[in-house]
Amino acid sequence: MKKLAILIIIMHYALSIAHAQTTLPQDVANEFGNLLVYHNNRICPLQTLARDYTIKLTGKTSYKNFTAEQIFSGYFFYYNEWCNEPIIKIKGKDAQQTLNIKGKYASFNDFHSPQGYKLIGNRGKNFSAADEKYNLIMMNLTGSLLKTFPYKATEHIDSNKNQESIKWFALNDNLPEDMSQAEQLFIRKSMNLLAEYITNAQYTEAIDLIRKIRKYQETQLGTFAPSKAHIRAERIYNHLNFNRPLAIALMLMGILLFIIALIKTQAPRWTWIILTLTAIYLLFSISLRGYIAGHFPLSNGFETMQFLALIVILLPFISIFRKKAHTHSLLIPNSILISGIALMVATMSELNPRITLLTPVLQSPLLSIHVMMIMISYALFALITLNAIVNLIKKNRNTQFPTLTLALFLLTAGIFIGAIWANRSWGRYWGWDPKEVWALITMLIYSLPLHRVSLKIFQNPRFLNWYYILAFLSVIITYFGVNFILGGLHSYA
Repeated sequence: MKKLAILIIIMHYALSIAHAQTTLPQDVANEFGNLLVYHNNRICPLQTLARDYTIKLTGKTSYKNFTAEQIFSGYFFYYNEWCNEPIIKIKGKDAQQTLNIKGKYASFNDFHSPQGYKLIGNRGKNFSAADEKYNLIMMNLTGSLLKTFPYKATEHIDSNKNQESIKWFALNDNLPEDMSQAEQLFIRKSMNLLAEYITNAQYTEAIDLIRKIRKYQETQLGTFAPSKAHIRAERIYNHLNFNRPLAIALMLMGILLFIIALIKTQAPRWTWIILTLTAIYLLFSISLRGYIAGHFPLSNGFETMQFLALIVILLPFISIFRKKAHTHSLLIPNSILISGIALMVATMSELNPRITLLTPVLQSPLLSIHVMMIMISYALFALITLNAIVNLIKKNRNTQFPTLTLALFLLTAGIFIGAIWANRSWGRYWGWDPKEVWALITMLIYSLPLHRVSLKIFQNPRFLNWYYILAFLSVIITYFGVNFILGGLHSYA
């Protein structure tokens, strides 16, 4: 196995010297991205693997003028040039100094010195992240990352029943003994032949061979193959790279409208166009992601924050049915600002991309309902907080904000539904997990202002507004603090 890996690296090196080209032409790279690959426990276009690979290395979906497919195939077919390219984003001064690089970006060759691999013996989050990126490139160079060859195997369950399953193999994997010699030869030789075509700039022949590999995949997969509509949807989703610019635009616009709301009582009419277009984009993106993943997209940080951005941006449309001008002036800018912040957090989570099939414990519809209700309640608590800030600035004594009752109801109902789901999944309703504890604390904190008759301090508008602002810290701890600091069973959410 090691000899084969070394042989592949030598082949890459020879190819890179033999030809001055450093990337595949766009049409060849696109065709290469059409191949199916087994990635993150599911079948997807190679384009998705290339996109995840590029984001993992660079923090972006592209590099210079190269697409993700060109970058991924660049390392595979043009080893020498790409291993000198400073494309790997390194976080932390400690890791940057160890690699002896100027700035935040390192090349693959920066990880080596005459004494050997530079990160041996180093510990810490930054070193682990850098080492992970290095190993990712190594897996690409050796071909082990490219599990592009499916094989339909028959498993004997008992004497009367057989079950078909698909196993995926990379170029350097050990192939099954029952695989025909023709298939083994095709798997061993096809990528080498493709490399030869590319080296000699025989791109027409290269495209024909890629299509033959794709045909082989379809033949082997049979009914296991994803539909053409599914693949087309995923390719469309992979080109939706507007989250970060949209998040920045929404935050800036939200701040501007927030200032306008302090002066005027009515938001400009053009804000409705912004709200509508943003809602359409988010709804389309979330629906597409759900269709691709095969489940409602609320299984990780990116998905929950993107869903939160959608919910918040939809809230102002409810105000159409209300006739209070002050509600419009506060709700619209606050919604745009919070949606932008949520989308920016989602963008940060996307730097470690994953669209996978859920494990059985996460497949219950109760989970989607639980997360949905909790996230909507968080959105409403955020609106209450911004409303309290405006009240303090404008010295507004009107603290009636009926959203609190709805937000608290949704949070409480979400906790109860989560407990039912936990009992079905883990056999217990409540386990004092950090997320559970802080959700309970948040519920208790926000329930106090509802008892204004017995707790007279909450009848003081100034105190109540400050209380709402400070209470939101519990929401921040519940979502972000638990996820990134305390951990627990809910650290994925």
